Amino acid sequence: MRFSTILLAFFALPVAAVPLTELVAQRDELLSEKNLLEIGQQDDLLARWLTAQKRITDNLAEAIQKDALRADSLAGDYQFLLSQYRTEIDNFRKMPAFNRKNALNVKDFGAKADGVADDGPAIRNAIAAAIGRDIPDRAVFIPKGRYRLGYDPQRPGSNLYIHDVEHLLIFGEDGTELLIPQPLAVPVQISSTDDVRLENLRVTFTKRPFTTGVVKEQISDDTLRCEIDNGMADPTDDMFKACQFKGLMRFYSAELNPDSRRPARSSILPHQGAPDVTKVGERLYDFKMKNFLPLKGYTPGIRFAFYARTYGNHAVSSFNTTRLRLVNIHLNSSSAMAFCLINADRPFIAGCTVEADPDTFVSTSADGIYLRGGAVGGLLYNNTIRHIGDDFVNIHSLLSPAFDGSDKRLILKKQWFKQYLKTGVRIGLIPVSQGINEPTIEGRIALLEENEHNYVANLDVSFGNLVTHVRRCTVKDFPKADFLVLLDDLCHGLVIQNNRFEYGLSRFLAGGRNWLFTENTVEDSLQHTYFMNICPEPGGHENAEFALPRNIEISHNTFKTLAKSLFNGGTSVNQFRPINHERPTASHIKITNNDIHVWGSSDRPLINMKDTAFLTIENNRIVNTP
Repeated sequence: MRFSTILLAFFALPVAAVPLTELVAQRDELLSEKNLLEIGQQDDLLARWLTAQKRITDNLAEAIQKDALRADSLAGDYQFLLSQYRTEIDNFRKMPAFNRKNALNVKDFGAKADGVADDGPAIRNAIAAAIGRDIPDRAVFIPKGRYRLGYDPQRPGSNLYIHDVEHLLIFGEDGTELLIPQPLAVPVQISSTDDVRLENLRVTFTKRPFTTGVVKEQISDDTLRCEIDNGMADPTDDMFKACQFKGLMRFYSAELNPDSRRPARSSILPHQGAPDVTKVGERLYDFKMKNFLPLKGYTPGIRFAFYARTYGNHAVSSFNTTRLRLVNIHLNSSSAMAFCLINADRPFIAGCTVEADPDTFVSTSADGIYLRGGAVGGLLYNNTIRHIGDDFVNIHSLLSPAFDGSDKRLILKKQWFKQYLKTGVRIGLIPVSQGINEPTIEGRIALLEENEHNYVANLDVSFGNLVTHVRRCTVKDFPKADFLVLLDDLCHGLVIQNNRFEYGLSRFLAGGRNWLFTENTVEDSLQHTYFMNICPEPGGHENAEFALPRNIEISHNTFKTLAKSLFNGGTSVNQFRPINHERPTASHIKITNNDIHVWGSSDRPLINMKDTAFLTIENNRIVNTP
């Protein structure tokens, strides 16, 4: 099925400088079998990522040939990707391999590895010493053992802080475990780095930032009496008072999976935030709700998790990084996201596992993998992400409401990050005020000036008269502000391959452009309206969480899902902005050759990709079990 909408009146795109035949020729030279073989002999993950780019650029070439309206914009994506392939191949050839044999051993810096002493100072000193060495020798070895980590006194709230370094390897071996005693901690914080790698580490929160239990009865219109599971945290613990939301309850079915302690369905009722909790007996507590939704349907027997959820306290938190690699990292818990990567170019996450401890059904309090900003998406390969408290993967497209300006002059908010906002980069106008959710005018920044509170950008094309009025309002208070997007800051080239995503309160938010989702296994127990959202998803009236999906292939995967819209397009449940349904919200989406096993029934279509231009759905095998 293919659907196309014409927007000629709205588009004013620059002419592509390079014909498609020349782009393909450049791609074939860069990604030749000879180059890929050479790279694969030394760096299997980089070779795998580059090999997958052939498929992504093949799809781009097909889109350019079919879509006259967006052809120049798509060709701009192609040229941008080629520039990134060159950069990666050049970096591979000039950067020496790590000298693992000469790695610094943390035990030589005083680490005890007995699970009792605070080994944080020893490990931090070893890392600091490695950073001071020449590039090949910037390696730290953590032998097998149990290393308890206290907070870094220079960075309260974090255990290990790695900043402003190039080419650093921290690696363990089978049996290397980092123990995190603080439930709201950030075990590893990484910022402003290039080619930092963490390998073969088990990160274990010894006090998990949540508790679980079962609803015993509803004792009033706003109060549930609940029993906490044996061995789980007291819901009046200080961590629930200290967390950002003062505790967040989410609900699961009373029915369990066969031969399991894990609930068969999750998110069966609206979640409840910041309850007042009072102990009334042995493992019995009253949860009085006060600021979310009235209680209805919270029957005895259903299960719940109560999270000490704090955004920002991610297990691995990355900001402004290039070529970050996380390989064979095992994580049992987090008070926010497992892996949070903001402005991360070409991150590789491979062979990692996030899953709950055997005595519970919850791991993280938020997303498994979160990607925001970052010009070039990396590789998510052979990971297992289970029991997540929110989305499996969230590919977030950072947009900004139009602040001020007209014609070729824009006044931009300081929320843009300077490494992406610079002379020569592509910028696009999204006329949200007209209900349109894809860029309709694209240009480049010809001149950029920085003031104390904003940036002034002069463009090489005119954006006309922007709607810049920004205030909190309802949909009735039309028009809304238009939005701006940096078109080279959308996780281009992301490859998600051979992963397992299983169970939990989990969806997939499919933003970004030019990426591949293939050979993955998804076992989805979420009772919700959709699983994968391939459309705009703002989180508030002026929130900038958009999808902007284009040139996405979802193929050769296995989905086992509760009945719902497996793939959802058009609008999302929290869409605050108006949508013009004659205009596409996504384009060039391929859903092909997937095995889909649906449990139960739903009144929603399995594939709900309305408002999509150039949609291909072919050769999917669908089985339904009552």
